[in-house]
Amino acid sequence: MNSSKKIYMILTNGFDPDVRVYKEAKYLTNEGFEVEIICWDRKGDYLDRQEEKVENIKIKRFYIPSKPGSGMKQLIPFIKFINFVRKYLKGKNYSYLHCHDFDGMTVGLFTKRKKGKTIIFDMHEIYKNYSYAKNHVFDLIFNKYLKNSNYIIYVNNEQIKDMDSNLKEKTVFLPNYPEETIYVPITKHDNKKVRVNYIGSLRDYESLDTLSKIGLEHDDIEVGLYGTGICFDKLNKKYCDTSIKIYGKYNGIKDSGKIYRNTDILY
Repeated sequence: MNSSKKIYMILTNGFDPDVRVYKEAKYLTNEGFEVEIICWDRKGDYLDRQEEKVENIKIKRFYIPSKPGSGMKQLIPFIKFINFVRKYLKGKNYSYLHCHDFDGMTVGLFTKRKKGKTIIFDMHEIYKNYSYAKNHVFDLIFNKYLKNSNYIIYVNNEQIKDMDSNLKEKTVFLPNYPEETIYVPITKHDNKKVRVNYIGSLRDYESLDTLSKIGLEHDDIEVGLYGTGICFDKLNKKYCDTSIKIYGKYNGIKDSGKIYRNTDILY
């Protein structure tokens, strides 16, 4: 394969699969690119699948144990993951380093060794509004990431609202649209309550806690949380004996149709 068609993606989860990452990788392979996703298996869920291929997408997983918790608890495992990625990419020929989310971009910037590599910052979240982002140091790091990327992929306009105009020239708008072949047509399952579901990584505790409290206050609303993440244990412990439905891990490709049939409003 010509190195100009080789893409390495960096992902700090195990690719369960991650739906957004899967759809992007699938599109690129269909366009003739060779895509390999380098993943972080935090819990050892994929010890029997450290290397696999999903629809021509190569998957390479590194098992580095990491327990949910604050950023400091994950710092040493995160540094180990960076070192694994650096060693794995050493000497390999490729043109694109596609970094998913803020932590993926961190790995990418520590990994990028040679000039001429195109680095892509795929922003999955609205970082400016996260509780951990409410400090000057984070803001400086985030702005450096934006400046050091060749292209910036964003999900919604809120992410680029305060971005410098010269940086907006390298942005690409790629919202999280559902895949038409899976969701059209779709028949909703009836329910007497309005089902408000969050689907994704459980990482913003304040927002998800607020949604859950609203669900408890209104008898005509049913709140469901799909996914895992650093807030899963805390939310599950707080709401396990309530009407809030915490479903945990799901397969974004196989289960998403069922989830959407039982969803009225996405949070």
